[in-house]
Amino acid sequence: MEKTTRDFLISQYAQLSNPKEETAIKFSYTYNEVKVKVYFDAYDIDNLQLQMVLSYEQDELYTLLNADAKGSQYIDDLGSLSNRILHEKHLARFYEFLDRHILNDEFEVINYKEDNELKRAKERAKKRKGKKKLSFIAGLRRVKMSERMYRELRNTTSICSETLQRIQNSGMTIVRTDDSERRKKISFLLDKIDAELKKG
Repeated sequence: MEKTTRDFLISQYAQLSNPKEETAIKFSYTYNEVKVKVYFDAYDIDNLQLQMVLSYEQDELYTLLNADAKGSQYIDDLGSLSNRILHEKHLARFYEFLDRHILNDEFEVINYKEDNELKRAKERAKKRKGKKKLSFIAGLRRVKMSERMYRELRNTTSICSETLQRIQNSGMTIVRTDDSERRKKISFLLDKIDAELKKG
């Protein structure tokens, strides 16, 4: 995603009337016969939320993306959808279309808990993988963040590397949830770390 697209999304979200934890904007379009649903929110400016659902006939993919990633971000587990999404083994054209549709198309304002397309995609992903992809940050746990978790958070959230390193160095890790109403802002987590450090 280009920076201009990211900035546009932030500005559109900022114009919403009283957005809450579960509020998002949703774009729907078709790319090479693949139905694309893009969900975005800037509830936490330090951790922009970007989710995507791709579907073609019986194939479907739900994924989380880093809204701050520059260029063509890798999408894991494309499977048979790769035949329609990739162009000469790359995602550049797919992301060009994504930017174009976001900048030019109308969007819906949705509630994460009420969007049936998103809920179904998450449930199907859970059945295929045996576990749910947890979309939101719920808090901290007193266990040092593993390198695997660090890499996963860098790929699927827009939390900056400095913040993740600070959490990791404090001997804690991030707890995630799929309940948008339980989500916490990054500033809340950092305040909690500061409070723990003051306790000694």
